[in-house]
Formats: sequence, C-alpha cells, structure tokens
Amino acid sequence: MYSLIIYKGKKEYDKRSLAGVRALSIGSDTANDIVLNDPSSISNFHAGIYYYNEGGQDNYIIQDLGSREGIKINGNKLGYWILSEECKIDIGNYRIELKEEKSKQLLIRCRYLKSSLKK
Repeated sequence: MYSLIIYKGKKEYDKRSLAGVRALSIGSDTANDIVLNDPSSISNFHAGIYYYNEGGQDNYIIQDLGSREGIKINGNKLGYWILSEECKIDIGNYRIELKEEKSKQLLIRCRYLKSSLKK
C-alpha cells in the first residue's frame, strides 16, 4: 500500500493513503482531493494522480492538467510521469513523495520469523 506525503517547505503538510484510490486531483480549488493553498503558483486543478495495474503490478502516474506553472519531477518540468519512491514531485512551494507503507501484520510476521530462527 502506498501513501502520498505532502510537504510545505520542510514541514509535513498532509498525508494521504492511496489504498483503493483510482484517481485524485491536486490543486488550489477546494473541490480537489488534495488542496494546496497557494493560488499564485498552483492552478485550480493543477495535476492528477491515476492508478493503473500492469502485469499484476500496482502503479501510479501523475499528469499535469494544463497548469500555469507545471509540475517538476526530480527537478525536471514534465507533463506526466510514472511514480516511484525515488520521485520528488514539486508543485509550487509543495513537495509530494510516494512512500510504500509496510503492513503492520507483515512486520509482526517478520519479527515472529526472526525470533523463531534464533532458537
């Protein structure tokens, strides 16, 4: 399961789980799924993030929706990009990062396996 971590400057601004999400919108308008409060550098409907599955692999793509300022991925202004945990997405004064959340159940199972191997 993945989450989006949104930073304003160096401070965490918001966090959104992508569990079950097929599409979400990002922009300064309050109708967006993720509202970034900076209308001077962020368009009303700035970008969209979309889910797709390819070969059994869950993937997300970000796409600029014709915004004034665009989106930057790792410093490069791009129209769209397949997201990975290495991506740093800059929209105005905000940075968005994709993070994979490890299941608590999986972590507990790993700890159990480690402890049972020590015996």
